[in-house]
Amino acid sequence: CFTTEILEGFDVHRTSGLFDTVKKYGYLTQSITSYYRLKFPGARNSRACPTYDDFARRCENLEKLTITDVFAVQLMQ
Repeated sequence: CFTTEILEGFDVHRTSGLFDTVKKYGYLTQSITSYYRLKFPGARNSRACPTYDDFARRCENLEKLTITDVFAVQLMQ
């Protein structure tokens, strides 16, 4: 997996296939988990972070915007 371009401010990573993509997602998940575990050590007990089901339920009714939409709004402010 390697960065091939920067698109709208994001690194675009190309993978060689499904296995490589799943492996990349695994590394990203571990990194995010580790970051928040160190940053918020009491979060597991205090329910500071929603469960995935709660998070998914909250996201269902959100207005979906693309990066281009967000950028356009920022330009107009």
